[in-house]
Amino acid sequence: MSAADIDITYDDYDFYTPGGVGLSSAVSLSLAPGSSSSEASTACIQLPESTYIPALTPLPGTPSFGAVLSAVTPRGQRISTFDLTSTASLNTFTEHTDVITALRNTEKLGGNYAQSLLLSTSKDGTVKVWDARIPSSTSSLTIHAFKKAPLVSFDICQSDGCLLAAGSELVGDEAHIMFCDDITCMHFQPPGNRPGEVLLTASTDGLICTTDARQSDEEEAGFKVGNWDKSVSHCGWIGDGLGAGDVVWAASDMETLSLWNGELNVTSDYGDMRQPKIPNTWETNYIIDGEWLPEGSTILPESGRQATLGVWLGNNSGDFALCTPGSYRSLSLQRRFHGGGGMKGHSGIVRSVFYDAKHGCIVSGGEDSAIHIWAVGDEGGATLAPDSALPVDEDGDAVMARSSASPKTKPSASIIRKRKNDDPEEANKKGRRGF
Repeated sequence: MSAADIDITYDDYDFYTPGGVGLSSAVSLSLAPGSSSSEASTACIQLPESTYIPALTPLPGTPSFGAVLSAVTPRGQRISTFDLTSTASLNTFTEHTDVITALRNTEKLGGNYAQSLLLSTSKDGTVKVWDARIPSSTSSLTIHAFKKAPLVSFDICQSDGCLLAAGSELVGDEAHIMFCDDITCMHFQPPGNRPGEVLLTASTDGLICTTDARQSDEEEAGFKVGNWDKSVSHCGWIGDGLGAGDVVWAASDMETLSLWNGELNVTSDYGDMRQPKIPNTWETNYIIDGEWLPEGSTILPESGRQATLGVWLGNNSGDFALCTPGSYRSLSLQRRFHGGGGMKGHSGIVRSVFYDAKHGCIVSGGEDSAIHIWAVGDEGGATLAPDSALPVDEDGDAVMARSSASPKTKPSASIIRKRKNDDPEEANKKGRRGF
């Protein structure tokens, strides 16, 4: 589809901020009441050198998660699953022949309950489904993209697992879905008061769209279109996407953040997230991602656990943090996770983070060849086994290690903390963002 096929009148979009605050107003960043700091991770999975972890996702119903491991190794691009409680490597999937661009989980597929399924897309033009329970590197299902287009984003409808959408890079003058450039992100509306058949998509051409995924007529499928005039790197729903206020958030390649209403008009533009700082406490270099935090999320301070959008921020020293947007272009820093390298924390750019509410932990991965697990919350939490020596095999599979939590950290009581006596070599290389 070319740009001429998209009928957009820029005058249709009224860009404003609440309370009449103009975009020139400074964005404020402050520590939230009860804000906390994690000085060291509870566990670390050390991977072979030069391995990036661009994507992580939990496996629903299990104490385990999946990770995309991107490296120039005999296995190249692969997906591995790990146990949260022991950090043991469970399975590795190696069928993709090019860069793996996205990773999802699902509890339903084709209308049937299906625990422990992972789905992935790749620039090899395929979507693959993996059964994490089966000790095999063979996918359960492979879907080929139209014209073998390199895929860069996708999602599966969580209400019944019957709808799957994937977005491609721009090939010639076509990029499938509703854009004239690379389709960088897509998310089905969370199941709520109506089936999650509305698809949110965004692209490097600045367009953000909502479409009816079940509508086969392309002219009838579109609901709303917004234009941010910036290359969109991330987007997502706020809550179930049905509220009267903000329903969509978006982040750009220029590290800017915005909130949008159901008509896809910008309601709050926070500008460059690298600008607001807290001296001697926090400075942002990039946006990692965002996620909806339901009411009672233990990652938030006990005094402020209302449902909210959480935005993950990072800096080049390996630190990352969770902040929440407020009214009148204000941001609250809720929790910080310190770097430092080795077993304590990341030494480079953090590429992916997820919050596992059931097991009371944060899992993070980045460009320093390490996955860190951080205990959060008041109680519960993943129970980690004592240290044990796990060798590296000839293919360079993960070496597992633990680190102790600082006294400033408040992990759950069930976490077993044991410090390694070794002084691990820290990777101080400066990584790049993107594939």
